[in-house]
Amino acid sequence: MKKLFTSCFLLLLSFTLSSQSSQKKAQTMIRNTEGIETELASLGKVQIVLRDGTMKKDCIIREINENGVVYMKERVLHDIQIEKIRKIRLDDGMRVISFDEKNNAVMWLSND
Repeated sequence: MKKLFTSCFLLLLSFTLSSQSSQKKAQTMIRNTEGIETELASLGKVQIVLRDGTMKKDCIIREINENGVVYMKERVLHDIQIEKIRKIRLDDGMRVISFDEKNNAVMWLSND
C-alpha cells in the first residue's frame, strides 16, 4: 500500500512539473527600445490607460504574462487583460509601455 501511495505521488508530481515547464514564463523584466532591461517592479507607480478611456492610477506592475498584466494598487494585487490596455504611462511622464501585435511589452520614450 505504501509503494502504491509513493508511486501515485511521484506520478502526480512529475505531471505537475512537466505541465508547469510548458507554460509561458511570466515577464518581470522589460526591454526598452535601446535594448536595456529593467525590472518591472522598479519602475515605480504607473498609470494604466485603458482602451475604453478610463485610467488606473498609482499602480505598480508586478509581471506581464500571457493572460495579462498583474499590478498592485493600494496593497492589493489585480490583473487585467492586455487587450484592454492602450498603454501604461510611467510617472516620469517620459516613458510609455505598449504592446505589439504578439502582446510583447515594449517601453519607449513618449512624445505626448
